[in-house]
Amino acid sequence: MRFGLSGLALMTMMSVSARAPAQETIETPTEGAAPNASALPTTPRGMRFRFGVSAGAGPLLSSLPTFIYGGADLRFGLQMNDLFGIYLQPQLGFYGGGGGNFAAFGGLIGGSVLGEVTFWDRLFVGGGLGYGILNNPSGLELHFRAGAYPAMSKSDTGRRKGLMLGVDFRVHLLDVATFIAPTFCIGYESF
Repeated sequence: MRFGLSGLALMTMMSVSARAPAQETIETPTEGAAPNASALPTTPRGMRFRFGVSAGAGPLLSSLPTFIYGGADLRFGLQMNDLFGIYLQPQLGFYGGGGGNFAAFGGLIGGSVLGEVTFWDRLFVGGGLGYGILNNPSGLELHFRAGAYPAMSKSDTGRRKGLMLGVDFRVHLLDVATFIAPTFCIGYESF
């Protein structure tokens, strides 16, 4: 009996010491402890929330006199993967100006649904459809975007965020006239 207990104890000690080096290389978090950050993936693989905000200005061109436009946009939607995202972009702005005996000031409110492709984490191109109201007339809006992220960072999970410089090119198809609005924008994007 004495040999059996001491033999069992000796075999257990040898088994534990033989496995010890392997256990040192595998880190197992204790209950309640955060996992090792280096073990987390650096690139997100699935969908994630996308958000952006920007301000911009530019001409509002038409067969009527040219106006000056200034406003703000939001962007919120889904980033499907690192390449493709889809989002809603509401817009609120004001315009004014005119020529000769014609002067006008008004507001612009609208929204578009856009798809966007991001290349090399730095360049983007997008397009979509929306609806816009320019003071009183309203109508369909064709919306195109392009730009870059000159100052951008990635989190430990691979989420990108940073400064956005771009151009929103909108074509407002209204009953009274067609308005073309290239807007030069600066803003923040998290995608």
